[in-house]
Amino acid sequence: MSTHNKGKVAIIGAGIAGLSTAYYLLQDGWEVQILEKGNGQDNCSYGNAGMIVPSHFTPLAAPGIVAQGVKWMLNSKSPFYVRPSLNFIDRLGFEIFEACQ
Repeated sequence: MSTHNKGKVAIIGAGIAGLSTAYYLLQDGWEVQILEKGNGQDNCSYGNAGMIVPSHFTPLAAPGIVAQGVKWMLNSKSPFYVRPSLNFIDRLGFEIFEACQ
């Protein structure tokens, strides 16, 4: 750990990315202040189990992945399956309609 103060930095968010960044900046000799709007118990890291996994979002940029996702939604053996119901279809249609306004 560096004992030389390289300056001050503010980190916005006390999730896994913010705390990890703060840790390494402290190790490098920076004075760190973490800004978090909540109490840190239910932020994004809570929802994603503290994981940052590029493989969960990178494939969306691949050609054809959106069409594949729609196919998976209708395949009961896929990990992305959504059981069809009129309630789901009505709600989805309404949300799409609202988003297009």
